[in-house]
Amino acid sequence: MSESPLEFSGMIASEGKALGRARVLETIAGSVPHRSLMPQEVGPELSRFRDAVQASRTQMKELIGAGRLGHELSAIFEAQLLLLEDPMLIDETREKIRSRKMNAEWALAEEVGILKDFLSKARNTIFQERAADLEDMSNRILSNLMGVPEGDIRIPGLKDLPPDSIVVAHDLSPSLMLHIRGNCVGIVTEAGGVTGHMAILAKSRGIPALVHVANLTQKIKEGDALLIDALPKVTGAGVAPAPMRVDSGQASSGRLVCRPGEADVEAYHVYISGLRRRSEAGVRSPISLPDGSEARLWLNLDQLPESDPAAGASGVGLFRTEFLYLKDPTLLNDPERQAQCYADLFSGPLAGRPITLRLLDAGDDKAYPPQAAVRDRDLRGVRFLLANPNILESQLRAILVGVSRAGAADGQCRLMVPVVSRFEEMEAVRETLARVRDEVEAELGSRLPETALGMMLETPAAALMCEVFASNAAFFSIGTNDLTRLAIGVDRDNTLPYDELFYQPALFRMIAMILERATVPLSICGEIAGRPDLLPILIGLGVREFSVAPSAVLNCFESIVALDEHAFERGGEQARRVCQAHTAADVRALL
Repeated sequence: MSESPLEFSGMIASEGKALGRARVLETIAGSVPHRSLMPQEVGPELSRFRDAVQASRTQMKELIGAGRLGHELSAIFEAQLLLLEDPMLIDETREKIRSRKMNAEWALAEEVGILKDFLSKARNTIFQERAADLEDMSNRILSNLMGVPEGDIRIPGLKDLPPDSIVVAHDLSPSLMLHIRGNCVGIVTEAGGVTGHMAILAKSRGIPALVHVANLTQKIKEGDALLIDALPKVTGAGVAPAPMRVDSGQASSGRLVCRPGEADVEAYHVYISGLRRRSEAGVRSPISLPDGSEARLWLNLDQLPESDPAAGASGVGLFRTEFLYLKDPTLLNDPERQAQCYADLFSGPLAGRPITLRLLDAGDDKAYPPQAAVRDRDLRGVRFLLANPNILESQLRAILVGVSRAGAADGQCRLMVPVVSRFEEMEAVRETLARVRDEVEAELGSRLPETALGMMLETPAAALMCEVFASNAAFFSIGTNDLTRLAIGVDRDNTLPYDELFYQPALFRMIAMILERATVPLSICGEIAGRPDLLPILIGLGVREFSVAPSAVLNCFESIVALDEHAFERGGEQARRVCQAHTAADVRALL
């Protein structure tokens, strides 16, 4: 007799439906083999651990001795080498093998957990950075113990997922997300937030995802049949998520069903059929509006596309360049490969369309590669870049060389500066760009294509000063995820549902203020840009350019096309009333 379905609720991080089998991703400590040793096995196990430490030492010395790292980066690796002599790591691991008769992987993972917990609680930034070094080195030792040639022993499993896999985990870091391949049809996690970078990456890949699913890893077993229903509740008939009206009061709630019944499976297949029919109709941008103006849809991307992610979109409004480096940290020290990445982007499937490159934005849950020699690791965005001018100059040089190599036209490449809050930050980047541009033109002996320099409006300070920044920024992009969380004081992994995060009157007032004061072209990106229920209000406020994940383009297109004259006028009235609202509940009521 088959078991009954088991249902969980969670917060929607990326919309859609998925049907597949569970691929349970354990923590590093849980991923290693746990085995109790017989007394006669202790000696050989100590030898195996010694050999793995020695192999790690040899690898590190070869890396340093190759001469490609430079003085600062070599110093970082030399400091990591000292961890192989650290009695708290090495001697304590040996003691666990001897006294508790644990296999080496288990003993090391347990000791690393103890040390990381201690270091992560320290207020001193130096100690926190040592935690990153510790994890990097312990992963290397574990990889040698287990014969895995990767920096994280969980990565090979993510690269080799069975077809129709739904990844189940406590949490997924951005660096792990970057290794997920095409067989992943869905993601569910116990932790994470709806504006975290796992959510952003899932959206960009069109992977349905739920976060904050309680008791997930205790209840779901490897290979369990799973169904994800990450669609907002809607009113009206039909199965597709747009252009029907979203019931925003329930918009954050999704379902995970283990061992789904016939009704859920049938509803999934109906949904997929409807989505396929809608996709075949295609997307076009710009879109004519009833007042004679035009709305444009742009793409958010975080990797080089192998095909056109959304034929008909106007171009790329946000390319998150930091994910290139998180996926392959060796790019930082390889100018030629950096430049070729950008050349491939501008000569690939999107050739001929404008592409907006956001300069490297590390920080928060996008940890900068721990082996990289950087200063002020806790800074974000432009402040990090200015504290590490070698990284800023290297990236600008690679972009300019790559764009020239691809034969891009004037204006096709647009650069965008992240997390700006002070006028002098933009001035410093502009001066650096001008200097690097002169150097590259002199080296190449030819003129480079014109490149516009714009900025993200994602801090309240930048929003309040937008008319001042307009004097040295060619364009703006309102980053609503960071702008919202900074304005109301929450972090990326907050547990607030959509109806609290993205229906805040303060956010709409800031957008209205920016539109009144800004004198340069402006687009909007982030979660609200891709929400069909909010598009009429944003258009009513005056927004005409929307940069969204490829998976959201079709919904947005259908919602905008559906705006007849009456709906257009109603959106304008709703926009005025939203800006006068007092609470998120007031905003939801207007929808």
